[in-house]
Amino acid sequence: MSNATPDGVFGPGWNEVEADMASKAYLVTWLGAACASVIVYEYTITFGAEVEFYWWTKWTIPRVLFFLNRYLVGSIIIFDFIANAIPHLSVPFYLRWLSITVTITTSITEAILTTRVCALYRTHPRLRAFSILCCVLGTTTLVVITIVNYLATGPVDVVTDYPDLPGCQSTDNPFLAIAYWITPLCIESVFFIMVIYQAFGWVRQRQPPPPTLRLLARDSAVYFAW
Repeated sequence: MSNATPDGVFGPGWNEVEADMASKAYLVTWLGAACASVIVYEYTITFGAEVEFYWWTKWTIPRVLFFLNRYLVGSIIIFDFIANAIPHLSVPFYLRWLSITVTITTSITEAILTTRVCALYRTHPRLRAFSILCCVLGTTTLVVITIVNYLATGPVDVVTDYPDLPGCQSTDNPFLAIAYWITPLCIESVFFIMVIYQAFGWVRQRQPPPPTLRLLARDSAVYFAW
């Protein structure tokens, strides 16, 4: 039977807290590697179709969001993986960088969801306006939090006993960090309710739902289940 104690996994001298810290550091690194690998693989197998169907079409908001999500967000995820895998990171810099990248990626994601919800409620101008307002308020909130977080980032208690671990480890986190999770969750919950409401309407009428509704229902269910 293998030794499952911290000493048996990480070597002598490791207690449970240290072993947990190391496990999370390597977990983040390997998850980042998996995400980066999927992005590179997806780019490789779909680049030809992208050139054929997207490069020469008319510029529209969905097309702009497509390229932003594909190249800007994808590049951020790959860069974050590389940064998380490097030891001796600057914690204050990384906290500022992380707040900016989270704002950018979340704003683009919510904008894509908004265009889909607007397409779903194309005959309901008030609900379309409401969904756009939710997106604007969510993005504005994230931008304000980022500015405050960037200006307020000061001394951070950093764990310096394990310089060879990937990424950076701090013993405290800014209070505003939770807002980066709560804000998009609130907005996306509203969108999810709007999608489910529309889906039940089609079910009651016993009609096949449109492709946009099926796509939104699938993505929303996977997102909230995850």
